[in-house]
Amino acid sequence: MTSTAPLVMARRSKGKVLCRSAAPHSGRDGPTTATPWMICSTSSARVHTCPGVLGGFEWSSPAFNPTMDMLVASTVDWCGVFKKADELRFIPGQQYMGGSFTSDPVDKSGGWLTAVNASTGTVEWKYHSKRPMLASVTNTSAGLVFTGELTGDFVALDAREGNVLYRFNTGGPVTAGVITYAVGGKQYVGVMSGAAIRFWRTPPASSTVIIFSLP
Repeated sequence: MTSTAPLVMARRSKGKVLCRSAAPHSGRDGPTTATPWMICSTSSARVHTCPGVLGGFEWSSPAFNPTMDMLVASTVDWCGVFKKADELRFIPGQQYMGGSFTSDPVDKSGGWLTAVNASTGTVEWKYHSKRPMLASVTNTSAGLVFTGELTGDFVALDAREGNVLYRFNTGGPVTAGVITYAVGGKQYVGVMSGAAIRFWRTPPASSTVIIFSLP
């Protein structure tokens, strides 16, 4: 998976492309509106792109469920405008984009949790978040999907339909992984919250590890 392209699945031994799915970062039916390199070939000095410079898929690990043959990925859908520089000048040792990028307002940002059939590339379901989704995803053999949101919510979803079964606000943005483990025959789920780089524009929060136990 890449930041702007569709999900591509290839055979590991030969590198042969098996299938391509719709872009998992977006709730739109079509392709991305534009890609950053289009600025080089357009007469316009401003190009509105989706998902933008921070996404869609490049932050967290997807999760594969071998029983259901399903890949689940959390992605960023935050559009913005690339502006071509008046003068293209590369300075060694400095960041070079050929211009600048301005993100859409925070309330226009969003994220997606997308479940894709790993054999066919068919999108099985999508869950939308009102902020970009950065947390990793954990699948379980019991048919659950665990992840988190920048809103601070830890969520558990039904792996077959994508319905939210449980939601808990951790008090800070969830950007890390979610783990499940057993001790003494009892199952636990652990999630870390509170840590987010400032360009995601989340309120300050304390870094916290929260452990849930299952009956």
